[in-house]
Amino acid sequence: MNKHVTRAAGLALALAAVAVPGVSAAGQASPTSLIDKLPKSAKLALPTSVSSMPKSIPATEKVEGFFTEIPEHLKRQPDNYKYVMISGSKEQAEARNRGAQLPGAPTCFTASYPSGGTEVNWSGSLSQSTTVQNYAKQNYGYGGQYGSVQLVRSERVVKETADKLSYEVKVAYVDAETLGVRLVSSSTTEFSLVKELPGKLKVWGTKADDQVTFLVRREKHEKERFHFGALTVMVNGSHSTSSSEGCPVTFNLKTGKGVAVSAVVQTETVLEIKGVNDDESEKPGVLSLHGALPAFGQNEARVRPVRIGFSSTWMSKDTKPVVTVSHGWAGKERTQPI
Repeated sequence: MNKHVTRAAGLALALAAVAVPGVSAAGQASPTSLIDKLPKSAKLALPTSVSSMPKSIPATEKVEGFFTEIPEHLKRQPDNYKYVMISGSKEQAEARNRGAQLPGAPTCFTASYPSGGTEVNWSGSLSQSTTVQNYAKQNYGYGGQYGSVQLVRSERVVKETADKLSYEVKVAYVDAETLGVRLVSSSTTEFSLVKELPGKLKVWGTKADDQVTFLVRREKHEKERFHFGALTVMVNGSHSTSSSEGCPVTFNLKTGKGVAVSAVVQTETVLEIKGVNDDESEKPGVLSLHGALPAFGQNEARVRPVRIGFSSTWMSKDTKPVVTVSHGWAGKERTQPI
Protein backbone atom coordinates (compact mmCIF):
# COMPACT_ATOMS: atom_id res chain seq x y z
CA MET A 1 0.00 0.00 0.00
CA ASN A 2 1.23 3.52 -0.77
CA LYS A 3 2.83 5.08 2.30
CA HIS A 4 0.64 8.17 1.93
CA VAL A 5 -2.55 6.16 2.36
CA THR A 6 -3.87 6.78 5.89
CA ARG A 7 -6.66 5.45 8.03
CA ALA A 8 -9.56 7.92 8.37
CA ALA A 9 -11.74 7.19 11.41
CA GLY A 10 -11.81 3.50 10.71
CA LEU A 11 -12.35 3.84 6.94
CA ALA A 12 -9.23 2.02 5.76
CA LEU A 13 -9.36 0.79 2.18
CA ALA A 14 -6.69 -0.03 -0.39
CA LEU A 15 -6.02 2.15 -3.41
CA ALA A 16 -8.26 1.32 -6.35
CA ALA A 17 -6.84 0.46 -9.73
CA VAL A 18 -9.30 2.92 -11.29
CA ALA A 19 -9.03 6.34 -9.63
CA VAL A 20 -12.28 8.19 -8.98
CA PRO A 21 -12.08 11.99 -9.28
CA GLY A 22 -12.70 13.88 -6.03
CA VAL A 23 -12.23 10.90 -3.70
CA SER A 24 -9.24 10.88 -1.38
CA ALA A 25 -6.74 8.02 -1.45
CA ALA A 26 -7.71 7.14 2.12
CA GLY A 27 -11.11 6.07 0.89
CA GLN A 28 -10.25 4.24 -2.32
CA ALA A 29 -11.82 0.81 -2.73
CA SER A 30 -10.54 -2.51 -3.87
CA PRO A 31 -10.45 -2.79 -7.69
CA THR A 32 -12.61 -5.92 -7.58
CA SER A 33 -15.63 -5.38 -9.79
CA LEU A 34 -19.07 -5.37 -8.21
CA ILE A 35 -20.87 -6.37 -11.40
CA ASP A 36 -21.42 -10.02 -10.45
CA LYS A 37 -22.73 -9.11 -6.98
CA LEU A 38 -25.49 -6.80 -8.21
CA PRO A 39 -29.00 -8.20 -8.78
CA LYS A 40 -30.52 -7.90 -12.22
CA SER A 41 -33.72 -5.92 -12.18
CA ALA A 42 -35.92 -3.82 -14.42
CA LYS A 43 -34.07 -0.80 -15.73
CA LEU A 44 -34.69 2.31 -13.66
CA ALA A 45 -35.56 4.69 -16.48
CA LEU A 46 -37.49 7.95 -16.23
CA PRO A 47 -39.75 9.34 -18.96
CA THR A 48 -37.88 11.84 -21.12
CA SER A 49 -40.72 12.59 -23.53
CA VAL A 50 -44.50 12.55 -23.69
CA SER A 51 -46.57 12.10 -26.81
CA SER A 52 -49.47 14.19 -25.52
CA MET A 53 -50.46 16.02 -22.33
CA PRO A 54 -54.08 15.96 -21.15
CA LYS A 55 -55.62 19.43 -21.09
CA SER A 56 -57.51 18.71 -17.89
CA ILE A 57 -57.94 15.99 -15.25
CA PRO A 58 -61.21 15.70 -13.29
CA ALA A 59 -60.96 16.51 -9.60
CA THR A 60 -62.34 13.04 -8.84
CA GLU A 61 -59.24 11.32 -10.28
CA LYS A 62 -56.67 10.57 -7.58
CA VAL A 63 -53.50 8.46 -7.21
CA GLU A 64 -52.37 6.89 -3.96
CA GLY A 65 -49.31 8.68 -2.60
CA PHE A 66 -50.10 11.99 -4.36
CA PHE A 67 -51.94 14.32 -1.98
CA THR A 68 -52.72 17.65 -3.66
CA GLU A 69 -53.67 20.83 -1.84
CA ILE A 70 -53.41 24.61 -1.85
CA PRO A 71 -52.21 25.39 1.70
CA GLU A 72 -53.11 28.67 3.38
CA HIS A 73 -49.82 30.38 2.57
CA LEU A 74 -50.39 29.65 -1.14
CA LYS A 75 -54.03 30.73 -1.12
CA ARG A 76 -52.87 34.31 -0.63
CA GLN A 77 -51.00 34.32 -3.94
CA PRO A 78 -52.33 36.27 -6.96
CA ASP A 79 -54.59 34.14 -9.14
CA ASN A 80 -52.17 34.22 -12.08
CA TYR A 81 -49.42 32.71 -9.86
CA LYS A 82 -51.48 29.75 -8.73
CA TYR A 83 -49.43 26.90 -7.25
CA VAL A 84 -50.50 23.50 -5.94
CA MET A 85 -48.45 21.49 -3.42
CA ILE A 86 -48.03 17.70 -3.61
CA SER A 87 -47.17 15.58 -0.56
CA GLY A 88 -47.20 11.86 0.20
CA SER A 89 -50.33 11.98 2.37
CA LYS A 90 -52.76 14.32 4.10
CA GLU A 91 -50.98 13.66 7.41
CA GLN A 92 -47.61 14.62 5.95
CA ALA A 93 -49.08 17.77 4.39
CA GLU A 94 -50.65 18.84 7.69
CA ALA A 95 -47.39 18.23 9.56
CA ARG A 96 -45.44 20.30 7.04
CA ASN A 97 -47.95 23.15 7.26
CA ARG A 98 -47.50 23.17 11.05
CA GLY A 99 -43.72 23.09 10.77
CA ALA A 100 -43.70 19.71 12.51
CA GLN A 101 -41.71 16.57 11.81
CA LEU A 102 -43.18 14.62 8.90
CA PRO A 103 -44.58 11.24 9.99
CA GLY A 104 -43.66 7.93 8.39
CA ALA A 105 -41.07 6.99 5.79
CA PRO A 106 -40.31 9.66 3.17
CA THR A 107 -42.25 9.80 -0.07
CA CYS A 108 -40.13 12.04 -2.28
CA PHE A 109 -41.18 14.18 -5.22
CA THR A 110 -39.82 16.12 -8.14
CA ALA A 111 -41.71 18.00 -10.84
CA SER A 112 -41.07 18.72 -14.49
CA TYR A 113 -40.81 22.11 -16.10
CA PRO A 114 -42.89 22.85 -19.20
CA SER A 115 -40.90 22.68 -22.41
CA GLY A 116 -43.48 23.50 -25.05
CA GLY A 117 -42.85 20.21 -26.81
CA THR A 118 -42.64 16.52 -26.02
CA GLU A 119 -39.39 16.68 -24.01
CA VAL A 120 -39.68 16.29 -20.23
CA ASN A 121 -37.47 18.67 -18.26
CA TRP A 122 -37.26 17.08 -14.81
CA SER A 123 -36.14 19.18 -11.88
CA GLY A 124 -32.72 18.19 -10.58
CA SER A 125 -33.80 17.92 -6.93
CA LEU A 126 -35.88 15.57 -4.81
CA SER A 127 -37.64 16.36 -1.49
CA GLN A 128 -40.71 15.35 0.51
CA SER A 129 -43.00 17.76 -1.34
CA THR A 130 -43.12 19.72 -4.58
CA THR A 131 -45.29 22.32 -6.27
CA VAL A 132 -46.78 22.64 -9.73
CA GLN A 133 -47.84 25.91 -11.30
CA ASN A 134 -51.01 26.57 -13.27
CA TYR A 135 -49.52 27.97 -16.48
CA ALA A 136 -53.00 28.30 -17.95
CA LYS A 137 -53.38 31.45 -15.83
CA GLN A 138 -51.34 33.39 -18.41
CA ASN A 139 -48.33 33.66 -16.11
CA TYR A 140 -45.15 34.78 -17.91
CA GLY A 141 -47.06 34.74 -21.18
CA TYR A 142 -46.94 30.93 -21.30
CA GLY A 143 -50.70 30.43 -21.01
CA GLY A 144 -51.29 29.92 -24.70
CA GLN A 145 -48.56 27.28 -24.90
CA TYR A 146 -48.69 25.51 -21.55
CA GLY A 147 -51.68 24.39 -19.55
CA SER A 148 -52.54 23.51 -15.97
CA VAL A 149 -51.33 19.88 -16.19
CA GLN A 150 -47.72 18.94 -15.42
CA LEU A 151 -45.76 15.71 -14.82
CA VAL A 152 -44.77 14.86 -11.25
CA ARG A 153 -42.65 11.93 -10.09
CA SER A 154 -42.72 10.21 -6.70
CA GLU A 155 -40.07 7.87 -5.31
CA ARG A 156 -40.12 5.82 -2.13
CA VAL A 157 -38.62 2.79 -0.43
CA VAL A 158 -41.34 0.12 -0.36
CA LYS A 159 -39.47 -2.47 1.67
CA GLU A 160 -35.98 -2.78 3.14
CA THR A 161 -34.22 -5.72 4.79
CA ALA A 162 -30.62 -6.11 5.90
CA ASP A 163 -29.39 -6.61 2.32
CA LYS A 164 -32.36 -5.98 -0.03
CA LEU A 165 -34.36 -2.89 -0.93
CA SER A 166 -37.46 -2.39 -3.11
CA TYR A 167 -37.80 1.07 -4.65
CA GLU A 168 -41.00 2.37 -6.24
CA VAL A 169 -41.16 5.15 -8.85
CA LYS A 170 -44.50 6.61 -9.94
CA VAL A 171 -45.08 9.22 -12.64
CA ALA A 172 -48.39 11.08 -12.72
CA TYR A 173 -50.13 14.02 -14.35
CA VAL A 174 -51.20 16.65 -11.81
CA ASP A 175 -53.75 19.31 -12.72
CA ALA A 176 -53.06 22.58 -10.87
CA GLU A 177 -56.55 23.83 -11.74
CA THR A 178 -58.70 20.91 -10.55
CA LEU A 179 -56.15 19.18 -8.26
CA GLY A 180 -56.88 15.93 -10.11
CA VAL A 181 -54.12 13.31 -10.51
CA ARG A 182 -53.77 10.63 -13.20
CA LEU A 183 -51.21 7.81 -13.08
CA VAL A 184 -48.86 7.56 -16.07
CA SER A 185 -46.57 4.73 -14.93
CA SER A 186 -45.49 2.78 -11.87
CA SER A 187 -42.46 0.52 -11.47
CA THR A 188 -40.52 -1.18 -8.69
CA THR A 189 -36.77 -1.87 -8.83
CA GLU A 190 -34.93 -4.33 -6.59
CA PHE A 191 -31.58 -3.26 -5.11
CA SER A 192 -28.89 -5.09 -3.15
CA LEU A 193 -26.72 -3.58 -0.41
CA VAL A 194 -23.29 -2.63 -1.75
CA LYS A 195 -21.71 -0.77 1.15
CA GLU A 196 -22.64 0.59 4.55
CA LEU A 197 -20.75 3.67 5.73
CA PRO A 198 -20.54 5.54 9.05
CA GLY A 199 -23.54 7.64 10.05
CA LYS A 200 -26.23 5.28 8.69
CA LEU A 201 -25.17 6.02 5.11
CA LYS A 202 -25.87 3.13 2.72
CA VAL A 203 -25.11 2.41 -0.94
CA TRP A 204 -27.43 0.08 -2.89
CA GLY A 205 -27.03 -1.21 -6.43
CA THR A 206 -28.72 -3.08 -9.26
CA LYS A 207 -27.95 -3.78 -12.92
CA ALA A 208 -29.63 -4.10 -16.31
CA ASP A 209 -28.19 -5.24 -19.64
CA ASP A 210 -26.28 -2.04 -20.38
CA GLN A 211 -26.15 -0.08 -17.14
CA VAL A 212 -25.76 -0.21 -13.38
CA THR A 213 -27.96 1.86 -11.09
CA PHE A 214 -26.94 3.05 -7.63
CA LEU A 215 -29.12 4.35 -4.84
CA VAL A 216 -27.60 6.25 -1.91
CA ARG A 217 -29.50 7.22 1.20
CA ARG A 218 -28.84 8.12 4.81
CA GLU A 219 -31.16 6.69 7.43
CA LYS A 220 -32.45 9.08 10.05
CA HIS A 221 -30.74 9.00 13.45
CA GLU A 222 -33.11 8.11 16.29
CA LYS A 223 -32.47 11.51 17.94
CA GLU A 224 -32.77 13.46 14.69
CA ARG A 225 -35.99 15.50 14.56
CA PHE A 226 -35.57 16.76 10.99
CA HIS A 227 -33.43 15.13 8.32
CA PHE A 228 -30.02 16.81 8.16
CA GLY A 229 -27.77 17.13 5.13
CA ALA A 230 -28.37 17.00 1.40
CA LEU A 231 -27.03 14.50 -1.15
CA THR A 232 -25.50 15.73 -4.40
CA VAL A 233 -24.51 13.62 -7.43
CA MET A 234 -21.96 14.58 -10.09
CA VAL A 235 -21.65 12.28 -13.13
CA ASN A 236 -18.53 12.83 -15.26
CA GLY A 237 -18.06 16.19 -13.54
CA SER A 238 -21.56 17.55 -14.21
CA HIS A 239 -24.41 17.90 -11.74
CA SER A 240 -26.88 15.05 -12.16
CA THR A 241 -29.28 15.24 -9.24
CA SER A 242 -29.59 16.15 -5.57
CA SER A 243 -31.94 15.46 -2.68
CA SER A 244 -32.87 16.74 0.76
CA GLU A 245 -35.16 15.86 3.70
CA GLY A 246 -33.92 12.29 3.86
CA CYS A 247 -34.68 11.49 0.24
CA PRO A 248 -32.27 9.14 -1.61
CA VAL A 249 -30.48 9.82 -4.86
CA THR A 250 -30.39 7.39 -7.79
CA PHE A 251 -28.25 7.51 -10.91
CA ASN A 252 -27.20 5.26 -13.79
CA LEU A 253 -23.74 4.40 -15.15
CA LYS A 254 -23.33 2.73 -18.54
CA THR A 255 -21.51 -0.61 -18.71
CA GLY A 256 -20.94 -1.17 -22.44
CA LYS A 257 -17.62 -1.97 -24.10
CA GLY A 258 -15.28 0.99 -24.34
CA VAL A 259 -17.15 2.81 -21.55
CA ALA A 260 -15.34 4.92 -18.96
CA VAL A 261 -17.69 6.84 -16.69
CA SER A 262 -17.46 8.03 -13.08
CA ALA A 263 -19.71 9.65 -10.49
CA VAL A 264 -19.23 11.27 -7.10
CA VAL A 265 -21.86 11.55 -4.36
CA GLN A 266 -21.18 14.07 -1.63
CA THR A 267 -23.03 14.58 1.65
CA GLU A 268 -22.47 15.37 5.30
CA THR A 269 -23.18 12.39 7.49
CA VAL A 270 -24.23 12.37 11.15
CA LEU A 271 -21.80 10.38 13.30
CA GLU A 272 -23.39 10.96 16.70
CA ILE A 273 -26.15 13.00 18.34
CA LYS A 274 -26.11 13.81 22.04
CA GLY A 275 -28.15 16.06 24.31
CA VAL A 276 -26.74 19.40 25.38
CA ASN A 277 -26.16 19.62 29.14
CA ASP A 278 -29.22 21.34 30.67
CA ASP A 279 -26.93 23.31 32.99
CA GLU A 280 -25.63 25.22 29.98
CA SER A 281 -28.97 27.01 29.60
CA GLU A 282 -28.78 28.36 33.17
CA LYS A 283 -25.50 30.21 32.62
CA PRO A 284 -25.66 34.03 32.56
CA GLY A 285 -26.17 35.42 29.09
CA VAL A 286 -27.50 32.14 27.69
CA LEU A 287 -31.12 32.27 26.54
CA SER A 288 -33.24 29.52 28.11
CA LEU A 289 -35.76 27.85 25.85
CA HIS A 290 -37.37 25.65 28.49
CA GLY A 291 -41.15 25.71 28.55
CA ALA A 292 -42.52 26.95 25.24
CA LEU A 293 -39.92 25.11 23.15
CA PRO A 294 -38.58 22.36 25.44
CA ALA A 295 -37.00 20.28 22.66
CA PHE A 296 -35.42 23.06 20.61
CA GLY A 297 -31.64 23.31 20.67
CA GLN A 298 -31.20 20.48 23.14
CA ASN A 299 -29.21 18.20 20.81
CA GLU A 300 -25.95 18.60 18.97
CA ALA A 301 -24.46 16.35 16.33
CA ARG A 302 -21.00 15.33 15.24
CA VAL A 303 -21.06 15.60 11.46
CA ARG A 304 -18.44 15.11 8.76
CA PRO A 305 -18.49 15.54 4.97
CA VAL A 306 -17.93 12.39 2.94
CA ARG A 307 -17.54 11.59 -0.76
CA ILE A 308 -18.48 8.31 -2.41
CA GLY A 309 -16.90 7.57 -5.77
CA PHE A 310 -18.31 5.26 -8.46
CA SER A 311 -16.74 4.11 -11.71
CA SER A 312 -17.70 1.86 -14.61
CA THR A 313 -15.14 0.86 -17.24
CA TRP A 314 -14.77 -1.82 -19.90
CA MET A 315 -11.38 -1.67 -21.51
CA SER A 316 -10.11 -3.96 -24.27
CA LYS A 317 -8.30 -6.25 -21.81
CA ASP A 318 -11.42 -6.76 -19.66
CA THR A 319 -13.79 -9.67 -20.11
CA LYS A 320 -16.68 -7.83 -18.45
CA PRO A 321 -17.45 -4.40 -16.96
CA VAL A 322 -15.35 -3.27 -14.01
CA VAL A 323 -17.62 -1.45 -11.57
CA THR A 324 -16.15 -0.06 -8.35
CA VAL A 325 -17.28 1.99 -5.36
CA SER A 326 -14.94 3.91 -3.07
CA HIS A 327 -15.31 6.46 -0.29
CA GLY A 328 -13.36 8.90 1.83
CA TRP A 329 -13.74 11.90 4.13
CA ALA A 330 -14.05 15.23 2.32
CA GLY A 331 -13.32 17.49 5.29
CA LYS A 332 -12.90 17.74 9.04
CA GLU A 333 -15.45 16.74 11.63
CA ARG A 334 -17.50 19.54 13.21
CA THR A 335 -20.31 20.01 15.74
CA GLN A 336 -23.76 21.02 14.53
CA PRO A 337 -26.87 21.94 16.58
CA ILE A 338 -29.61 19.64 15.43
